[in-house]
Amino acid sequence: MILVTLILGALGFFYFSAATPHLKGKAIYIIISLLLLGGSVLAIVANDNYHYGMKVTVSKTTQKLVSTSDKLNILVYQKLGSAGKEKLFIYKTSPNQKKALTTKADLKVKSQVKTTTKDAYVEIKTEKYVYKNQLSRLFFSILGDNHRTKAKEYTFYTNREWLVLSAKQAQTLPVILQKQGDNLQRQIALDVKERLTETVKANPQLDKMQLAELQQAYIKEAQVSAIKKLLK
Repeated sequence: MILVTLILGALGFFYFSAATPHLKGKAIYIIISLLLLGGSVLAIVANDNYHYGMKVTVSKTTQKLVSTSDKLNILVYQKLGSAGKEKLFIYKTSPNQKKALTTKADLKVKSQVKTTTKDAYVEIKTEKYVYKNQLSRLFFSILGDNHRTKAKEYTFYTNREWLVLSAKQAQTLPVILQKQGDNLQRQIALDVKERLTETVKANPQLDKMQLAELQQAYIKEAQVSAIKKLLK
């Protein structure tokens, strides 16, 4: 619709200013045509630059976070730019995914990592511009700017069983594990034994199944803690 009013304003201005030299009330028609033309141009500019006629909708999706590694829970990021402040994260949300997902390298996209005591997950918050009402849709739908992304934020929630590594650290990790494998296993075994002893003292009512579950969790946490120390 806005392009129709733009064309009508342009045609009207040409017609009344050039094609009808003796028309009565010509100046009024020219002014109306100019207002229609100018108003249409301003509306298009305002819509494109300042999102006139639009409103912002916010949606959130939460997905389970799955490691890109088969052996350890790892979330990998690639530093961007000379300062390395921006990060592009590489992740999966299903163990059946053949190809990992990545966050976008875009000024509208932000990514961050937070800790959680729950299972690891990623929360994706998306803000989009949509038409404010049916009148806005009527005027601006031809411009194709409905559902344009305003901002997108990825928040990765990882627990104590996860490692958050740069791509460089992820590449060097296998070499470090190969060199420090025996020492690492001894340290992990000592840490797990110590924690289990403390747990049994504090909670003597725990049965074997509960202790076995805790032991597996402690092993994963001890692995992460030991690897972090090696990567420092």
